[in-house]
Amino acid sequence: MRLLTILGSKGGIGKSTLASNLLVAARLDGIEAVGVDLDTQGSLAAWAGKRYAGGIQPEARVVAGRLPGWRDSVDVAGNPVLAVADMPPGLPDDEHFAATEEIATASHLVIIPGLAKGPTLERIGEVGQFLRDSGAPIVFVLNMTDPRKRATKAARAYLSQHGEVCEVEIPEREHIHQAMHQGLAVSEDRRFAGYDAMLALWAFAARRLGLR
Repeated sequence: MRLLTILGSKGGIGKSTLASNLLVAARLDGIEAVGVDLDTQGSLAAWAGKRYAGGIQPEARVVAGRLPGWRDSVDVAGNPVLAVADMPPGLPDDEHFAATEEIATASHLVIIPGLAKGPTLERIGEVGQFLRDSGAPIVFVLNMTDPRKRATKAARAYLSQHGEVCEVEIPEREHIHQAMHQGLAVSEDRRFAGYDAMLALWAFAARRLGLR
């Protein structure tokens, strides 16, 4: 089983959105993939519930759990080819910090979304570098970007000082957020704005995971 983990040091940076899109993209590639929602807010699990209630295909199964017991949650998922773990925001205590380091170093790829905003970006860079130095396969992904703004280029330059930055950037598009609320993913419908970027991110992740 390959483990892809999406993590960040705070909420609102798009972890669950990226997890849902990558999970659907994997399923569309014919890969047996399961989501693992380790966030107490349960955004990924709620998304999967809407998808199931609407009879939307391909099915995207999500197992809910807690970060300190992440291994048990992954075990509950069975033995899929790919598990996509959506992490909780922040590192509130030593137990969560240790569990984050543990799952990151056990993962085959860790994606950290980054927004082109000062304080948020700084904390993400620090956390990413710490985990990278611990041996985790960290890659930063610029999310909700506007390529016309100098802040986007500055954010890429800053994050590159702390680790690898994916060449794919996810643009700020209303379709991406609307799809998430409806149990959908822009990665499954080319009519959605953001479709090409999400598929490009999946292609990058699949190569790193050895699935292509």
